[in-house]
Amino acid sequence: MRRFHLIAACIGLAAIAQPGPGFAQAQDPAEIVARLEAAAKDDPEMANYLRALRRQVGRQQDQAARTALQQLFEIGPRGDVSAEEIEDYIARRQATRQARVRGNLVGRYLSWDLDGDGAISASERDSFQGSEAAEIMLLFANGDANGDGEIGLEEMLAHAMAETAGKARNSWKRQHQLMLFDLDGNGRVTSAEVLAAIDALADMPPEAAAERPTLPRVTQPAKPACDAPEPAEDADVVVLTGYEGAALATASIAGLDGVTHVARVEIEPGTALSTCCSPPIRT
Repeated sequence: MRRFHLIAACIGLAAIAQPGPGFAQAQDPAEIVARLEAAAKDDPEMANYLRALRRQVGRQQDQAARTALQQLFEIGPRGDVSAEEIEDYIARRQATRQARVRGNLVGRYLSWDLDGDGAISASERDSFQGSEAAEIMLLFANGDANGDGEIGLEEMLAHAMAETAGKARNSWKRQHQLMLFDLDGNGRVTSAEVLAAIDALADMPPEAAAERPTLPRVTQPAKPACDAPEPAEDADVVVLTGYEGAALATASIAGLDGVTHVARVEIEPGTALSTCCSPPIRT
């Protein structure tokens, strides 16, 4: 087991945050681990994070400490953050990402403005084929707010806003999990608390960890592979799939980065009872 020295572990930063007064009373590894488990008990995501942190500490204690400290100092340059500061950081990151996505969307829309007049006309729309034609059709169907048959710059911006509104991917939820290291319960996390927690996890032998209560595990409900009704006992079940359909769909289930194809299936009349199930064809 390797002990960490604060000045060496904090990547050469001069200012090292100091723990709160209650932290000095929790130097016993078993007590620290008990506090970590108590903090994660009623939060499935935090429980999963603690479980993953335990595994990482068991394999690479240095890397576990480095990762946690980098997350901490990314938000608080002095190695001291609160839950409110983490929320502000995540909000800024999400807003920045949404702005970049909007910019990319508007840039793509403008690439269809062939004459450079700031609008996509019906003739410009009809000059494209394939997947781009499908995207432009969707843009005209959903973005032509004034119904004049073209997409102006303001409509491009409005459509890009609508496409990104409420769809921010929470890629930074691990920053929320830093609050697991608030060992003294004062609402702030310091680099000293992070290192003490990782040291404590490394001090816990496997048998001692196994004796502790099992943390809740997050499970996702199984999704049915097909929504078709149950076939009759004497029915022949036919499963259809394919690589590429015969045409492009006017509605997308693959998102902006994928193409949705359409295929036609004809079932001729007959006496045999059969059930057909086909997954979506996506490329």
